[in-house]
Amino acid sequence: MKIKNIYNYQKVTLQGNNKHITIEGKMETHEIVKSELISRIIKKLPQWSEKDVEIGINRILEYISETLSTGKRIEIRGFGSFALRYRRPRNAHNPKTGEKLMTPPKHALHFKAGKELRDRINAALKTKEETKE
Repeated sequence: MKIKNIYNYQKVTLQGNNKHITIEGKMETHEIVKSELISRIIKKLPQWSEKDVEIGINRILEYISETLSTGKRIEIRGFGSFALRYRRPRNAHNPKTGEKLMTPPKHALHFKAGKELRDRINAALKTKEETKE
């Protein structure tokens, strides 16, 4: 599991499903792997053992995976929701050979951030922008 933190944004345009987002500023990324997430939780909750935190994180991720694999939606209030979106088959081509083919239908994972998470992110980015000026 990797979580990306993005600091000081440069101009980036994300496009997809008729949604366009532009972020400006300098861009740096920092990835947090599961072991680092566990060590950060242990620092905040020293009364918990590393093994207990690791088991807890693994069980949460396992539960999310199992629930999504049955087609159900997961909502974590204040954080966001995970759901599957159906992607219909479509016409495509192999760019190397030019061969036309049909992609198979599939389900893709979709995450929608909750209001509290969006507000927290926007407030943090606003504070960083204000200190930069």
